[in-house]
Amino acid sequence: MIELRLAKLLPALTLAAGLALPAAASADCDDATGLCVQSGAVKWKSDATVSAQTKRKERKLRAKDPVSLSVSISGEGRGTVFLDGRFAGVAPLNNFSLPPGSHEIQVRDGNRILAEGVLSFPAGESASIEIRH
Repeated sequence: MIELRLAKLLPALTLAAGLALPAAASADCDDATGLCVQSGAVKWKSDATVSAQTKRKERKLRAKDPVSLSVSISGEGRGTVFLDGRFAGVAPLNNFSLPPGSHEIQVRDGNRILAEGVLSFPAGESASIEIRH
């Protein structure tokens, strides 16, 4: 019962405190406040991290040809993009090359987190994502 009340209150408390929740993923781009992945095979998992076990499993994938990622923010938006904890560039970011496998991504607008989670790329697959906020 307490968990249910807390789940309902958390978004309101977050907004009242001036914090931003990371954007939710939407594969079909119908969520006006979420993250849209434009690729059939690339998977998005919000608020996740890449485990050491996943990294070990994906070592063979990393030897394959690199994949490409493009990041845009709706409207005239700009944001700083971090991949696997390292600065990748400022969105709009086009054709950023990275090895296939799972990668942690975080997009920030100053101190505000617009989106964070894990993108999983199969070998040979590229993606374009749009963050709507």
